[in-house]
Amino acid sequence: MMDVHAKHQRVMRHFLERVHPTVQLSEYDPQALGMPSNEFQWADYDLLLIDNELGDIDGIEWLQSESKKEKFPPFIVVSSTKETDTPAAMESVIKSIRMGAVNYLFKKKIQFTQLNENITKVLEKAPKRPDIKSKTAARMNTAERAIQDIQTAVEDTQHEIQLAMAMIEGHTEWPFTMEDILVGKATIADYKVISYMGSEMGGATFKVKRDGLDEPQVMYYIHRRKNKDGSMPDVLP
Repeated sequence: MMDVHAKHQRVMRHFLERVHPTVQLSEYDPQALGMPSNEFQWADYDLLLIDNELGDIDGIEWLQSESKKEKFPPFIVVSSTKETDTPAAMESVIKSIRMGAVNYLFKKKIQFTQLNENITKVLEKAPKRPDIKSKTAARMNTAERAIQDIQTAVEDTQHEIQLAMAMIEGHTEWPFTMEDILVGKATIADYKVISYMGSEMGGATFKVKRDGLDEPQVMYYIHRRKNKDGSMPDVLP
């Protein structure tokens, strides 16, 4: 995995450890290590996950020359681009697909089920390598447990990405901070906030739990400022 963002590396590592526990993941930070040299042994790798934004390096431009090398592995672009509907973003997608990319996914709206399907497809065609023992693999002794762990991994990774985006955007209108959520101190009335699920229609959505109730619930939190005359605005226009 070639990525310069520590948070994204952590999310992807967590996802792969849970969903593909026998896979050995190597993390490569081009900012710290420089770009791989001509002697880099690409044949040792079955798949490359690469960001298009690698600090001062354009990952797509780098791929245009490197992907032509013999034994260069299949690759999936996992892009940090925030403006996903611009001509530049679309051009980047087209270039990657023409170079043979397995897929081009945007971190901002990534679907981990789709990413898992892409990775599984590549690994099924990869040459057999020595098994790597995994504590996670040892715990997965039934199909039901495996499915449950995959779902948990998807939810966890999506939650962490939502947290990262919320931290970047800054939500000062909330009655608590992101740190409060992480340490279990965030509350709304008598509900404990478990996680942040995203923002739609001008309001934040949280998974919450009330004392005495076993099942968590979803709460839509709308922050409204008073009108100039002191009245409260309508929730919807």
